[in-house]
Amino acid sequence: MDTEPKTLGLLTLTPNQSKMLIAEAVATHPAVRRALEEGTIVISLGTTNSFVASRLLGEEVDPVKFSAGIIRRGELDVTAEDDRLEAVILQRGERIKADPYEIIEEFGREDVLIKGGNAVDSDGLVGVLLASRSGGTMGKSLGIIRARGSTLLMPIGLEKLIPSVPEATYTMGLDRIGISTGEKAGLMPVMGATIITELQAFKLLTGARATMVAAGGWEDTQGSVTLTVSGKPPQVEMAIQWAQFVKGHRSGKPI
Repeated sequence: MDTEPKTLGLLTLTPNQSKMLIAEAVATHPAVRRALEEGTIVISLGTTNSFVASRLLGEEVDPVKFSAGIIRRGELDVTAEDDRLEAVILQRGERIKADPYEIIEEFGREDVLIKGGNAVDSDGLVGVLLASRSGGTMGKSLGIIRARGSTLLMPIGLEKLIPSVPEATYTMGLDRIGISTGEKAGLMPVMGATIITELQAFKLLTGARATMVAAGGWEDTQGSVTLTVSGKPPQVEMAIQWAQFVKGHRSGKPI
């Protein structure tokens, strides 16, 4: 019987700090570690995924250039194709140049698609904005992933927590929206993905249980999440150390 006392910690992370923490957790995930040894990993474009790519490649990746659709300057926006970086493809840990969709068409059980999202709800459903009329990465890849049992891993910060992904989905659509202040989009709900928010990140990295207790902030802490972490004293101490690491690492920029 475990009689070791439990400790409770409290911490706040900005969106970029959360992205870095999540990227560290993605790198430790068993499916990712296995694919680095004997499979293929495709890291699709996205700002959170830029942190994942930075972590796995060991080099800085520009978040804006490593994106297709992006929310910035108060609008839904699209990064110009000429300014975009390519998706990252790793085969047995080595980076290769190839068409990501052709690679995904060859996916098997041991392979991993890392895809970001734009919304997540408390039921674990992820929503992905679709500016492409053909559905973008998810439209081309989800059927293959589901048919073959490959891993769909979706890193997403709790800043993107919404009440209900299904409810949001029913209001969206390129041809349904009449007026928009930015780009129009649809929204695809994704269930059954392996999601990694800050909650799963702390569990993977430390074994501690994290709970979201507040959100938002002021000045450079806007969009932040506040969490408690509970567990054995060494687990909570490690969680606080991870928080301090991402807070101190160049203000949470990609490594």
